[in-house]
Amino acid sequence: KPAYMILTIGLNGITSFVNNKNLYQNCYGNLIDAIQKASPDTRIMLQSVYPVAANQKTFTADAATLNGYIDILNGYVKELAAAKEVRYLDTNSALKGPDGNLPESYQNGDGIHLTAEGYRVILDYIRTHGYQ
Repeated sequence: KPAYMILTIGLNGITSFVNNKNLYQNCYGNLIDAIQKASPDTRIMLQSVYPVAANQKTFTADAATLNGYIDILNGYVKELAAAKEVRYLDTNSALKGPDGNLPESYQNGDGIHLTAEGYRVILDYIRTHGYQ
């Protein structure tokens, strides 16, 4: 029963969820409810989905399209956090470069997964925006 829990949902299934807000929020909401039932004193934080870099090749959509989808999902996450009265962590904004993509130095070469430097950005953000 941890004092704090950060939930981070990734990109898998993004094209299924981007046009189905209710399904996304219901599935995610059920997870939050289960955690709160099992550990009512745990303070939950919902972390935004991370942006992708321009060189990502895992998905058929380009980075601009994917980052647009990610922004939509992050809107769903932010709404859900407000509805469930938990903290929302907008680490996506902290990770985006000036071009709206994940910078080269924050990704491990596949355009999706983070480097130690990228994780340091996230940890710094959580330290200043998470529960105090």
